[in-house]
Amino acid sequence: MHRPKPMPVNGRCDYNRGAKQPMTKENFLTIRWNNVLSLGIGIPTLIYIVVAFSTSMWLGRGGLIGLSLFGALF
Repeated sequence: MHRPKPMPVNGRCDYNRGAKQPMTKENFLTIRWNNVLSLGIGIPTLIYIVVAFSTSMWLGRGGLIGLSLFGALF
C-alpha cells in the first residue's frame, strides 16, 4: 500500500513522526507551551500590579522591588 508523504513542518519534512526524536528547542517551544508559560507568568504579574497600584504598596521600597523583579522577569 502506498503511504502519502507527510507535509513539511517548519520548512522540513518529518518522515519519521512515530519515532522518538531528541528534544530540541523547536520541539520544546511550541505555540501551546508558549501560551502556557505566558499565562503562568502573566497572570500573577497582572494580579500583583493591580494590587500594588490599588493600594499604597507600590510607594514603599518593597513594592518597587517587587515591580522591578516582575519587570526583569519579562
